[in-house]
Amino acid sequence: MPEHRHPEHRMVAMQLTTDEGAFICNVDEADMAKIAMRASGTFITISCVIRLDAMFEGLYLINRTKMIEASSIDHHQKFRKSGKRVTTEA
Repeated sequence: MPEHRHPEHRMVAMQLTTDEGAFICNVDEADMAKIAMRASGTFITISCVIRLDAMFEGLYLINRTKMIEASSIDHHQKFRKSGKRVTTEA
């Protein structure tokens, strides 16, 4: 049976650049306004976090969740779904 979530708890795939580094993660859609405001002292929980600039022996640093301060986010962008499909022929 599919899990029903409240609309405010929809997760959005994003790329963030912070003073800690660059991340690909999921962010609660309700937190998007907090990110845009960049208020000091406001913390955002990011989920399924992959740190892009911290590779060790060919492996990326991955966290289930991480707290970051909204004011530390230098750049953010949503990943967009592409309508194109790529297929290969054998």
